[in-house]
Amino acid sequence: MQHEQTGMPDTSYDETPLLEHFIDPEEKQSAVDRTSDFIKRRFPKVGLKKIGPVGYSKKGAQADIVSFGPQGGETKILKKDGSGFLKSFTDKFLKSLGPSAEQIITEDRDTIQEQRQRLEEAEKQQREAETIAAERDKELREMENLKRQTERTQARIDALQEEHGSNLESQEEL
Repeated sequence: MQHEQTGMPDTSYDETPLLEHFIDPEEKQSAVDRTSDFIKRRFPKVGLKKIGPVGYSKKGAQADIVSFGPQGGETKILKKDGSGFLKSFTDKFLKSLGPSAEQIITEDRDTIQEQRQRLEEAEKQQREAETIAAERDKELREMENLKRQTERTQARIDALQEEHGSNLESQEEL
């Protein structure tokens, strides 16, 4: 194309190189790694291999970090402002992502609460068992004490009977 007035080649339609072409490959890899780390922090049990390789888009906006599917498809991962995941990404990979960190924390809190309740119940049962054991020991000591007193009393009766004869004999003598 020629410029109408000057006859020189029209350069106003030449493609302006995009900024993505100037991003250092190390910086690109760093951004991909940060995205993978972000996924792992939000979904600690994620199966990254099931999500597919993560990298810069080859089809759409080349500044977008995407997950590449086995058929060559791309799924954009992050919102434009980088504040979180796109719903389309989390919906598509719901099973591969696993539970979110928030869900895991909530479940852990619930489990801790249940464990505390079980511990409190076990401690209560232990205190009750110790109280019952202490009462039983006290009763056994009392029974043992009464048995000894009974034996001493019987021994005194036997001694008196030997010395003075049986009660019947004493009554007959009187």
